[in-house]
Amino acid sequence: SFARFSRNQEVSMIAKPIYNTAWKILHNNPNLRVQSLGQPVPANQEVIIEHCATAQFLFSDKIGYGNDFGVEYEVSVCSNVTTNKT
Repeated sequence: SFARFSRNQEVSMIAKPIYNTAWKILHNNPNLRVQSLGQPVPANQEVIIEHCATAQFLFSDKIGYGNDFGVEYEVSVCSNVTTNKT
């Protein structure tokens, strides 16, 4: 299914430990990704989250919408690419 606003691939949660639910936390600096694999991630560090099965990244175009919990942002699976960076 597709995300409500962006129409990108929807992200859902499930409690089954299968490969489709595995994600990698990557350093946002490509030069530090290899050496930082397996290291703890500081709470304030910007990261990239990659889906293991598809190699696609979590993405948000920051379209806010209100619900019973306040304003939330939609998250989808989409590798957003520009001419100079991913």
